[in-house]
Amino acid sequence: MTFLPSPSDVEAILNELGFRDLDSFMESILGGFISEIPGGDLPSMDQPSLIRYMEGLSERNRVYRPEKVYAGWGVEPAFVYPATRYLVSRGEFLTSYTPYQPEMSQGMLQALYEYQSVMAELLGLEVVNSSMYDGASALAEAILLAYRVVGHPRVLLPRTLPPHLSRVVDTYLYGAGLEIISYDDPTINSDSLSMIESLLKDGVSALVIEFPSSLGYLYEDVNKLADLVHSYGALFIVYTDLWSTPIVAPPGDIGADVAVAEGQPMGLYMGAGGPLLGVFAVRGEHRLIRSMPGRLIGETRTMDGDRAYTMILQTREQHIRRANATSNICTNEALSAVQVLVNILIMGRGGLVNKSLEMMELAHRLADMLERHGGSQPSSSPFHRRFTMAFEGVDLNRLYDRLRGMDYLPGNVSDYGLSMNINFFHTVEAIEEFASSVGVVIEDVQTG
Repeated sequence: MTFLPSPSDVEAILNELGFRDLDSFMESILGGFISEIPGGDLPSMDQPSLIRYMEGLSERNRVYRPEKVYAGWGVEPAFVYPATRYLVSRGEFLTSYTPYQPEMSQGMLQALYEYQSVMAELLGLEVVNSSMYDGASALAEAILLAYRVVGHPRVLLPRTLPPHLSRVVDTYLYGAGLEIISYDDPTINSDSLSMIESLLKDGVSALVIEFPSSLGYLYEDVNKLADLVHSYGALFIVYTDLWSTPIVAPPGDIGADVAVAEGQPMGLYMGAGGPLLGVFAVRGEHRLIRSMPGRLIGETRTMDGDRAYTMILQTREQHIRRANATSNICTNEALSAVQVLVNILIMGRGGLVNKSLEMMELAHRLADMLERHGGSQPSSSPFHRRFTMAFEGVDLNRLYDRLRGMDYLPGNVSDYGLSMNINFFHTVEAIEEFASSVGVVIEDVQTG
């Protein structure tokens, strides 16, 4: 197969990268994730035997009940309505490929148009593309958009950005030659604003803020920060939690030029890492719209006056010459976008608001319980459904491991404490049981 590299090509590439063979190269990328087959090479077997073998491997997985999961930095247990599952399993959606010929795909195009419309309303911005791989790549693409529009090879990112986001951003920006400057989360450091201004004076393309942050907090002076960023000609990029937008000020209301999010919590299963859904929105300004990655679906009229849908912006390399593309995105998670759309529409506006309020009430109730067990929060800023709790004199890693032994995924450990996230499945009974479990364990994990 002439399109595969020759052994000499592989050897030359590995030598240039500093690796002795492909195994050492893969280990550097997937260290700790490569699993050896027990007993050596997999023997030949018929299909029933192979199924039994795979079932045996799957039994090694550990399954956590969704109401016992408090981790949530982008992927979390999500409820998918039976009607949603049925609708997206229809052949018209399930087998649909990228509609290169829009006139042949009116149903899928209309569904994606409705997806754009719903997300635009949730995010408070005029234009949403359809769509991106996931929240992490959407954030990276937002920064590249800012660089194309503004031109400064520097960007400001919060130090508290979760690792899975920062690593993807690092990878995307490395090739583009952009410099990442970290700033302190203003909900944690009250002096952060003056530090940010000094960095803006040197010229940046964008400032990225999480609203709410990965620690859970909402910066109350966020509009002031947006005005400051704009005064220096930079773009204001907001990474948000979609579940907060029904009741918290959406990105468009706090001055965002670009808003990105992970759509999985709104209606996609946790499929061992995917598929996910990157949500990407911009203000209705020509320079931003023209620099968006991916594609846009628009509504128009036929010569007979009938409603019709078509792609009105196609800036990815599959549609135009590679040098002119804004992004090399080669898929758009269309089925994921449709599934999230259907799930949201089944809930309706009232259902979204009520569930968002319920999550917030449960989060504040759990925080109160944990504070009675000696916990304290690193910020006095308001929070929605996520918050962080520090426990003085407690080994957080031991606390985490002990709670995992009790079949909990208790959250995400950082330098600021244990960040916990309320999801769709939590109830009053579930959080009371969790708080009680923390109280039982905490006596045994003191560091003093």
